[in-house]
Amino acid sequence: MVFGFPRVQSTALEPLYLANFLLIPLSLAITLTIRRTEHFSWRLLSAVIGLGGLTLILTLSRGGYIGFIASLCVVALASLFKLLQPKIMFGFAGLISVLTIAVFGVINFSNIGQKSIDEVERHFVNISQDASALHRLGSFDYALTAYQSAPFTGVGIGNFGPFVADYPAVLPHDGWAIVNNAPLEILAETGVFGLFTALAFLLMLFTLSYKAIFIAKDSALKAIMLGLVAACVGVLVQYQFFSTFYIMHIWALFGLMIATQVVIFNQESRHDES
Repeated sequence: MVFGFPRVQSTALEPLYLANFLLIPLSLAITLTIRRTEHFSWRLLSAVIGLGGLTLILTLSRGGYIGFIASLCVVALASLFKLLQPKIMFGFAGLISVLTIAVFGVINFSNIGQKSIDEVERHFVNISQDASALHRLGSFDYALTAYQSAPFTGVGIGNFGPFVADYPAVLPHDGWAIVNNAPLEILAETGVFGLFTALAFLLMLFTLSYKAIFIAKDSALKAIMLGLVAACVGVLVQYQFFSTFYIMHIWALFGLMIATQVVIFNQESRHDES
C-alpha cells in the first residue's frame, strides 16, 4: 500500500526484523570469506552473501542498512590487511556488481512503476517528512516521560505500551506502542538500574569476545568469533531504530557468542595443560 510492491519479510513479523536477522549470516559469511578458512566453501559463502545481500536490500529497512554498514566496519577494521588481497577485492567487487545489476533490473524491467520508485526515494531521502520517522520521534518523548515518572525502577518490563495508553482494560485496536529505540525502552521500563545492568552485560560480552579472538589459535574459530561480534555490533546499531526484544535471533546470537567463547577458552586451556 505504501511502496506499490511487497517488502520482503520472510517469516518475520516485519521487514526490519528480517533485516536484523540477516546481519548474522551476512557478517559470518563475509568474515569467513575474507579469512579464507579451509572448513567453508567459498562458493557457498558467496551464495549466502549474494542472496542475503539482495534480500537485505529488498527489506527497504533503513536501520538494517545502517546496521549492516556498522558490521562491515568491524570486519574491515579487523581484517584490513586481508582485504587488500586482489582475490578478495575482485570477489567483493563482482558481488556488488551483481547485486547492483539485480536491483536495477528489478526497477527497470518489472511493473513496479514510477510511483513505487518515488515512494522508495522519499523513504530514504525525505526522512524528516517520513511518517515512520515522525512516529519514532513521538515515541521517544513518551519514553522520556515514562522514565521521569519512575527514574530508578521504570514503569515495569513490557509496560511502556500500557503506560502510553493510560492502562486500558482491553488491548488497543492497533496493539501496544513501542519506543523504537532499545536504550530508551530499557530506561523507560526498568529505569537506570535496568539500563546499567544491560550495559554491564554487553561490556562483559564484548570483553570476553575480544579476549577469545586474541587468544584463539584455530583460524576458523577466530573468524567465527569475529563474525559474531560484527553481527552483534550491527544488531545493536539497528536496535537504535526499533526495540522489540521477543524476536529470538538476538538471544540466539548472544548464546552463539558465549558458546564460541567457551569453546575457544576450553581449547586454549587444554593446549596450556599439554
